[in-house]
Amino acid sequence: MAVSLAVGGVVAGVLADRMRPQWVLFAGICVTALVNLATGLALLDGPLSIVRVVVSTAVEWLSAGVIIPSLLKVQANLVPHDARGSAEIVNVLRLGFGGITGILLASYSPSSAVTVLACAAAMAGVGIGELLVTRGLPAPATSVAPGHSRMSLWSVLRSNGSLRRVVVADLVLTFAIPTQLSNSVLVEEGDVILVLPVLLNGVVGVLVGRLTLLYTGSLGDVRRALLISFGLYTIIAIVAVPAALSGLLLERAELASIGIFLGSSLSAFALGMLSALVQQLVPDDIRGVLSGSMAAARSLLVGGSAALLTIVIVPLSSEAVLMVVAVLAVAALAAVRGFSGITARAR
Repeated sequence: MAVSLAVGGVVAGVLADRMRPQWVLFAGICVTALVNLATGLALLDGPLSIVRVVVSTAVEWLSAGVIIPSLLKVQANLVPHDARGSAEIVNVLRLGFGGITGILLASYSPSSAVTVLACAAAMAGVGIGELLVTRGLPAPATSVAPGHSRMSLWSVLRSNGSLRRVVVADLVLTFAIPTQLSNSVLVEEGDVILVLPVLLNGVVGVLVGRLTLLYTGSLGDVRRALLISFGLYTIIAIVAVPAALSGLLLERAELASIGIFLGSSLSAFALGMLSALVQQLVPDDIRGVLSGSMAAARSLLVGGSAALLTIVIVPLSSEAVLMVVAVLAVAALAAVRGFSGITARAR
């Protein structure tokens, strides 16, 4: 999944900067809808083979990689220049609402085939809506005069210190924040009673973090907000270690749920703010390639983080994983030097 999304993101990022991004976005949406349709119809005949699952998953995540940079390019073209960060703050709400919708759909759907076919129908609707919204949208403006070479991503990052620091902080936190922690611990402990409350509190926490960012995004100093949110996340990660070693987290499911909720909301706030700052600071000429490259890097970093947790949890225990999470949080805070140099303000 990580590799497929990374490939799609890099290729689509380049295309989104060189052609009308709404068509790149529409192509990615169509592929996702068709994959879901084919998978749903196949599920009506019974379980899928491993090969078919792998292939369909790879294609769907490839299309997700196509969607991400082209969506951000279209989004920037729809709003005024000084509202790009605000637009991204609203956009990241999809992660919270999408997670809750997915859990509810999977919980109440009569079968996996119906769930996947419903996703196909939803994506088809999204594709039609995207065509209507972007109809008549002009090609993105460019600051490069005809006959001159295009901006280089690396030259912009070297010369733009503010953007570079935000990008580095985003990628460091992406690796340090274990989005697959709850899944890994639940699998290792094998306690089905914990599954629904822990997962639900995780996605609700993401939604609360994004909604909080929606309210506070234009208020105050960004560095202070990042330091407070990720600092509190780090404290929770550290406190979770003795709580897990004492058996308290497993004895009282509500404590584990609260911890997941707080950790998810705080990390969602910090990552959402960094994502908004990237979109506010990046020049339009390289918005696609930077967004695609960051989507690729994030995907690989999340995969690497999940692999690290798996390597630790299989021979050791979930308590050892929580120790690793705490160490990663402290190391990340030190690596970004307390978000030093991030002086821009969210808009």
